[in-house]
Amino acid sequence: GDEVLEELGKLLTGVIRASDTAYRYGGEEFTVLCREATLDGAAGLAERLRARLEQRMAADNVTASFGVAAAPADGTEPATLVGAADRALYAAKRGGRNRVVTSAMPLDVRGETDADSSAQA
Repeated sequence: GDEVLEELGKLLTGVIRASDTAYRYGGEEFTVLCREATLDGAAGLAERLRARLEQRMAADNVTASFGVAAAPADGTEPATLVGAADRALYAAKRGGRNRVVTSAMPLDVRGETDADSSAQA
């Protein structure tokens, strides 16, 4: 638990840009605000974090799932953006964990149906 959070904190510090900000959002959830990044750029950052965490924590069977959203496509208000990223995160978890899912991926790629998406909105 704590060891993983410490390792993730170190990784975040080493991988994000000076203009980005990382926040602990919940028990084991973090949010990274990537200013002036495209959705693909933010997804690339998430994939680098996922791969490095997997490499460093493989002996402990630690995996990480990431949900990525971007303004203005997913909204401009923080709560709306976090909601879109959260839906993508849970799609990543449903799809097998240890992966990055963006809000722009088609529902079938995210492992969702139209009913799932409507229920979460």
